[in-house]
Amino acid sequence: MATNKSFRGRGMEDQKSEKERGHTKHQEKLDLSEKLRQLSSQKRRKECLDLYASPINDAIRDGFHGSIVVDCCARCGDIIEAENTVIDMMHANKHNKQTQQRDGHFFWTDEPLSYYKKVPIQAWTALLKGYAHKGEMGKADSLFGYLCSTTPAKSSLGKKRKQNNDPNVRTLNTVLRGCMWTATSRDDGRSNGVTKLIGGIMTASRAWEMAAKRKIALDTSSYEYYVTILAQSLRIETAERMIGQMKIEFEPNVLSESLAVCWVAIARAHLFLGRVGDAARCAQNAQMYFGRKLPTEESTRKHEEGRKKHATTGGKQSKNGTSRREHSNHLFRSHRQSELRMEASCIENICSSKCATLDTEFVARSMVTRLLYFCGGGTTSLDAMNADDGSEECNDFSYSFDSVWNSFGLKETLQRLIENRNETPSELRFIFPTGEKKKNNRKMHDLGLPSILDDTTCAKLQHHFAGGCLFDRTGCVDFDRIFSTGDRDKKCHGGAPLYLELGSGSGDWACLQAQLNPSGQYVTVELRADRVFQTFAKGMLRDMPLTNLCCVGSECGSFLRQRIRTGTVDAIFVNHPEPPTQTHGVNEADQSDEPAHMLNNKMVISSAKCLKPDGRGRLIIVTDNLLYAQHICRSVSKLLSQVDLVGVAPREVHDLKRIESFGHGSLNLYEGNPSISVDHYVVKGGPSNGTSYFDRLWRTGAGKHADMKRRYIIALRTKGGKSREAGGSNGTPKKRKKRSEEKQRRRNERRLKRKLES
Repeated sequence: MATNKSFRGRGMEDQKSEKERGHTKHQEKLDLSEKLRQLSSQKRRKECLDLYASPINDAIRDGFHGSIVVDCCARCGDIIEAENTVIDMMHANKHNKQTQQRDGHFFWTDEPLSYYKKVPIQAWTALLKGYAHKGEMGKADSLFGYLCSTTPAKSSLGKKRKQNNDPNVRTLNTVLRGCMWTATSRDDGRSNGVTKLIGGIMTASRAWEMAAKRKIALDTSSYEYYVTILAQSLRIETAERMIGQMKIEFEPNVLSESLAVCWVAIARAHLFLGRVGDAARCAQNAQMYFGRKLPTEESTRKHEEGRKKHATTGGKQSKNGTSRREHSNHLFRSHRQSELRMEASCIENICSSKCATLDTEFVARSMVTRLLYFCGGGTTSLDAMNADDGSEECNDFSYSFDSVWNSFGLKETLQRLIENRNETPSELRFIFPTGEKKKNNRKMHDLGLPSILDDTTCAKLQHHFAGGCLFDRTGCVDFDRIFSTGDRDKKCHGGAPLYLELGSGSGDWACLQAQLNPSGQYVTVELRADRVFQTFAKGMLRDMPLTNLCCVGSECGSFLRQRIRTGTVDAIFVNHPEPPTQTHGVNEADQSDEPAHMLNNKMVISSAKCLKPDGRGRLIIVTDNLLYAQHICRSVSKLLSQVDLVGVAPREVHDLKRIESFGHGSLNLYEGNPSISVDHYVVKGGPSNGTSYFDRLWRTGAGKHADMKRRYIIALRTKGGKSREAGGSNGTPKKRKKRSEEKQRRRNERRLKRKLES
């Protein structure tokens, strides 16, 4: 009997110890997840990968840890490591993890379904995020189609049940965001010889249809993204139909912010097609939602619980004790609403003016000559940072119209132009011959405009609207031809100063500069396609459209290397660049494993080659982040021996204050308001709330490391030549005061007296 009791006691102790070991293992998993999340949020990619692959964590590593690592790689622009992590998760417990892939296939297409199930949907979504950030919409399109083609999990009763590994609203929204950031282009040859359009409106439409068949529960962000993409491509009828579906599915108090975004986007599209009345109506509809109180995350979540669907905040999970995050979100959303209100008011003013209706042919010509798109994405990738400067070649010298044709509304614009046969030029009718057919006893035009244009049609369109090819034999953009086409006042001509803004955002600053300096040629370069279109709209939708502004969608480094002739740019501007992380680069030791960001060393070298020599070219960087400004100065000072650049001396910028020097005084960091001394044209007594979206955003206090008032300026110029004289705040050259020796002596005495008293 005692023996049985001892056995029972020993068994209970074994169960207790096993339970304790299970609890300890669970806690170790939680601790590992927290460490990986912290490293991911700080974009410390190498440390995150090392911690995940450490043999110490072999017993506790699981798919959720892998999802965090994939997300970290996506955030840092390292898509190769993200793919390798997913492949390792698919081939877990398999010795030979490298499988031979067939030509024209991605790594997931040849794997059995059992391998797909080993990877959590969070990891697949994070991989989609990486593709969207890098602009690889061919892979994103294929992967989302693969995830939607898998058979949904079912219960024993045969009914579909909720399964965490099925694609969800976060997966869909990730693809839609990528379609906003990347306009339509042709695939990369993985369609078995059949030409396929990917990205932009094409991938978004396919993803929307697949989500409907899959019965994925949508949220307000899903509709907001899709309507914005439709409006950007000028497919207005479909966009307004989507708004009707939004109102049916969601309560009005939840829709206020999203509906305002959608109505402003549609109003902008109506103006492009010359529908002034409809544009005014949509702008007024947007104004209806600005006075309403913004819904909190808690109210939105309660509403969704009542509908038994996913949260309507676009896949953002709320955490306890995140008052700081909620405060930051509220500041951002309030600022976003004020920006939308300002744009809606601007559209209403345009509609009420005498010059509201745009000439359709002028809009089409501007789209062909002032809207260039080469590539897109959400942020700079490591590939762009590590590109071998000068090694890239431009083999395709013909301009591809796929993006402007489908994603930016050139097809809809030409369709409207051709429909009005009285205004259609004969050359355009020859390019797109139209037949006639009878319907309801009325003659209708059968346009038949294709979705894909061949090279011959592209060449004809360039000749019709621009008088010739927009590129030279080396693939560089011919800006003299671009800016001489359709210039009503003929203010821009060959030899005019050429200014580039890199990372231009939504284009507020560049539009203001083009307006204040009509004799200059301004080119904006932005990676995100939606911001490229916003800049183009701001330049066009005004009383007098800006004919000295060209909007380019491209990665900045590749654009400088491939599309700009050497020594032709007067000034390159970078305003409020996004740092790799807010804490990176504070110390010299942080220079190793630098995260991806736009102002890397390769970019500075490429910029120096594009600037005019002999002191005529300038590189001007303005930021509100002192830590990032110091990091840039340290990096650039080490490059000055390799490039034809020198720091601008204090005598050239009298209105700026030097606060720090780098590289033994070869480069200075200045503080002050940008003015004509650094080629920034300013309005005397202009707005005090900032001249760009991000400038106004940081003035609200949304940036932790940004300064709401101070601006830090890094100014460089090419070597040689004479230094410029600093200009006054109103744009006029600053005159040197001539004083007599007696006046100068008394002035020096007063300055010395004030210095001694202080």
